[in-house]
Amino acid sequence: MLGRHTLLVNPPLVNGVAFTREGRCQERDEVLGTTKPPYSLVVLAALMREQKIDLRLMDLTAEALPTEAAIARLDDEAFGPT
Repeated sequence: MLGRHTLLVNPPLVNGVAFTREGRCQERDEVLGTTKPPYSLVVLAALMREQKIDLRLMDLTAEALPTEAAIARLDDEAFGPT
């Protein structure tokens, strides 16, 4: 699987509102009092790295990063997910 590039993404804010998206859970930050990290994506990334898969994990919610800025960052890094 070397040579393949994978991108794992926790989606961006929705109209300026943060959500926890974990498993079947999707709750607004004011309901939970905070947002929780995307644990399932972190576990998946760790398993993929053990298999030497080149990947990026981006938490657009935590960074308050819009999709366009994430794409620009990936372009700057010359990372093209397959």
